[in-house]
Amino acid sequence: MHRRVGKHVLTIPEVRVDGSWDRQRCLSEMRRVTAFKHAVQDQRAASRELVTQTIALLDRMVSANAEVGPETYAEAMLVAVAHNRKDGVEAMYRHMRLNKVEASEWVHVVRLRMMARDRECCYEDEIERTLAEIARVQERGGRRIRKPGNLKGRAPLSSDVYQTILMYYAVRNDRDGASRVVAEMRRWHATLGRQTWVYLVKVMPRSRSELAGLLRSCRRELRGLPDVVLVAAIQKARKFHAPAFDLAMGLHAQIERKTTRSYNELLHATSTVVETTRVLDLLRSDASVEANATTYDIVIRVAGGKSLALARQAFDSARARGILDSPYIFTSMMRAYALELQINPRQSRQLRSSAEDLRRLAVQERAFTQKCGEFYDQCVSTAQSDGGVAACPGGVPPHAVSS
Repeated sequence: MHRRVGKHVLTIPEVRVDGSWDRQRCLSEMRRVTAFKHAVQDQRAASRELVTQTIALLDRMVSANAEVGPETYAEAMLVAVAHNRKDGVEAMYRHMRLNKVEASEWVHVVRLRMMARDRECCYEDEIERTLAEIARVQERGGRRIRKPGNLKGRAPLSSDVYQTILMYYAVRNDRDGASRVVAEMRRWHATLGRQTWVYLVKVMPRSRSELAGLLRSCRRELRGLPDVVLVAAIQKARKFHAPAFDLAMGLHAQIERKTTRSYNELLHATSTVVETTRVLDLLRSDASVEANATTYDIVIRVAGGKSLALARQAFDSARARGILDSPYIFTSMMRAYALELQINPRQSRQLRSSAEDLRRLAVQERAFTQKCGEFYDQCVSTAQSDGGVAACPGGVPPHAVSS
């Protein structure tokens, strides 16, 4: 089935569900749909459509009396989690209960992940109820539960459960909650794997020295520092008051297999044009890594108000490679024009004209967001207050024309 959503076409496989399908076939067919979850990650309308189609496939499976197991529901829920659609997760969970499919531990872990990602709400009570549900799943599986109902005193939970609860506290920057989870893991001799250390790096250190101490502990326990932990450390370094660039550079140098994401996190730690240019030079010299839309967006944001030339260069590169799908690039570029107008009012006529052309291009690419419009309005009002005249119609920004 082809369905246009914005500028994207989702080719969602629509198959005739057979009542003879077993649990594995249902799971395989669901995975054909959920394979789209990363392709539409940043497109809200497309992600809503994907969640809707996922629920529709569940309906067809149940109507055909196919053998839909909890693993198929968990796979479907992961789509909603990937797009921060708590309503989608709960709709699928209700669908599962309505059709009398018993939830597995993994289903509950996926629900916990959604709670963890939703930083706007507190889910302490709901987490406790979910842990009690997991205890009942364990009991049905023959595991003895010492004291179901709270985290402390329970028989060992799986590493997936512990890590998801740790994620909940890390997202909320709750050191005490994270400490309780780790103490419980230590008590039951649960393995502190790479992802556990990632969450600890995100939440525990309050200074550079504490971060260094935590990384030493990680190196000792894991017999090395995994790349994902070092990337998390670079993220954490940005939050300390002292300049983070030198620390971030030192951490990045230790990463064995550098990725686009690791370079992007390093770019986030830059605060000057010199630092940004230095990282870009490293990125260009690394043949195994290629810049993506996020890379250009970060460069434009850092360069805004400091170097319009660098911001334009990044925008040009993104356009030349045909990766203007992300609306953030347009928003950041419009912000750069708004900042430049405040700094350099003598160029108000030319800058407003460029902002107008950028607005047209954003509309053409269907990437003109409310925030982009707010920055455009700032450009117009600043140019008018400085005596600027209306922009000339037509065309695209001079800097956006490829040679």
